[in-house]
Amino acid sequence: MLHDKESAADAVQDTLTKLWRMRWRLGMMKNAQGYAMRALQHECLDKLRHSHIEQNAVAKMGLAEDTDNTIYDRLTEAIAALPERQRKLIDLKYQEQKSSAEIAEIMGLSISNVDTIMSRAYATLRKIMEAPSEETRK
Repeated sequence: MLHDKESAADAVQDTLTKLWRMRWRLGMMKNAQGYAMRALQHECLDKLRHSHIEQNAVAKMGLAEDTDNTIYDRLTEAIAALPERQRKLIDLKYQEQKSSAEIAEIMGLSISNVDTIMSRAYATLRKIMEAPSEETRK
């Protein structure tokens, strides 16, 4: 489905991690194997969707495919430009791999506040990343 062994292995690993987290529920299911296969299919579709979104973002920014470092640098700068609270939440979510509930507890916020702040951070990052870079304007 993914046409890439490495991506397929990642999808399997991600699916197994999700299934492990919900292992107590699997015993109550009539067809746990079918559920696992469906979960893997959804994970593969998510990876394909993410890849498509990433390719569109690269095209919008006017960058060549081989400029991953440029994209990474722009994203790093965009994250650094976020307000402190948004930057902290992004860090907890992606660097420390915390869930919304864990972030809420750490930051002393409600889960809905975490989701709202994250949504605003994503919108700001999207706006910054879609704007033409200095290199593209030259």
